[in-house]
Amino acid sequence: EFAAIKRDAAYFEAYFHSAFSSKLKEAGYGIERTEKGWEIAGINRDTIEKFSNRTQEVETIAAEKGITDAKAKDGLGAKTRSSKIENLTLDELRTEWSGRLTEREKAVIGEVGKKGFGKSQVPDIEVKADQAVNLALEHCLERKSVAGEREVLRDAMRRSYGDCAPAEVLKAYGLKEKEMFTVATKDGTVLTTKEAVKEERRLVEMVVSDKGKLAPINK
Repeated sequence: EFAAIKRDAAYFEAYFHSAFSSKLKEAGYGIERTEKGWEIAGINRDTIEKFSNRTQEVETIAAEKGITDAKAKDGLGAKTRSSKIENLTLDELRTEWSGRLTEREKAVIGEVGKKGFGKSQVPDIEVKADQAVNLALEHCLERKSVAGEREVLRDAMRRSYGDCAPAEVLKAYGLKEKEMFTVATKDGTVLTTKEAVKEERRLVEMVVSDKGKLAPINK
């Protein structure tokens, strides 16, 4: 059971962020997708970096120790985490976090979520979810004929952070199932599209039809 959870960790992570970002959007916050995830709209990059310095700390220590392996870096992060921070109460943490901000940054954060602040116009949810699933299928099947179902769903959720909740993505995926072939395996459901099967058959037929018509290259 744990192996399956570990295998699908990226899917569950995407599901969480999809649900979280959509709830924040409902609460009035603007959401901006980034290369690796999403952020709340309206927050300056310099402000964000004040609360994202942990990775840089680990990278610096790893460089000093000559560590390049990703797993070793993960272990280094746990070993070097400040016990001072871990032992603080919630109120103490809030004081510590507040101390990192300028008065201007505090004022901006106070405005985030208010009507019209940092918002952007987005397409209708149903259209967006359908578009996200289509793009995910294209991406996951671009270089291979078969993809994992949760791989596709993970990609679709990542493409629609802030625009639609997991339920909308799952609904859009369900509407596409009639265009797919799916098979349950011990490692989860895998899928391919009817279009992908059609293209593979075309390529096989082309190879078979030309068999024996050309001289061998190494003759």
